[in-house]
Amino acid sequence: MKKIVIFISLMLLFSCAKKVQSIAWEKNTSFAEILESADEKYVMMDFVRDGCSWCVRLDVDTFTDLKVIKFVNKNLKAVKMHADSVEGKTLIDHYKISGFPTIVFVDKDSTEIDRIVGYRPPDEFFKELKRINRGDNTIPDLISKVSNDPNDVELRTTLAGKYEDRGDLQSAYEVWELVSEVNIGDSAFVEYKLVELNGLITKDISDMEVYFVNNLNSEYSIHILRSMMNIVRRNQD
Repeated sequence: MKKIVIFISLMLLFSCAKKVQSIAWEKNTSFAEILESADEKYVMMDFVRDGCSWCVRLDVDTFTDLKVIKFVNKNLKAVKMHADSVEGKTLIDHYKISGFPTIVFVDKDSTEIDRIVGYRPPDEFFKELKRINRGDNTIPDLISKVSNDPNDVELRTTLAGKYEDRGDLQSAYEVWELVSEVNIGDSAFVEYKLVELNGLITKDISDMEVYFVNNLNSEYSIHILRSMMNIVRRNQD
């Protein structure tokens, strides 16, 4: 009888430990309900789809890491958004998700704070989690920093990159326009970004072709060529 009691106790302890050591993903709850219950916490949305090997690896490697689990459960509301679900499709379109996995962090008003694109190993993911949660170099933070120091080209470059990551190419273009107007940073790189982004926004490669022909020896010409190829493919030309 004593052995049975010990065995049951060990099983209960193992069961409780197992529950603690996993991310508390929100289930059977709408996005609107999750936002309402978030209070001051950010909502972490993990956008995934079937057949995504990197999504599986993120689950296996990173989301089983104890420090990641504890941090997420303490500081965030976590939910998985599947590409094939009705709500997932709506949010993928709204947040302009172009690849999987993509982890988007939003506040209680559904405003995007930052995102992590692609697979990250546990230590790197944990570092990003802490940065985002404390509001360091997030989109709102960078906007504030740029406002206070408009001539800091590194800040503007980082902000433009954040906009590109979230598919907001128009905002990224406007950042580079301002960089060009105040004449800071590497003029060759600024020209390249303006040409590339304008082409991606308009789906017109004519200016990109001119740039490519006139800058064959530029280190950026190969990037322009790749962007042109992507536009042509998307236009099914």
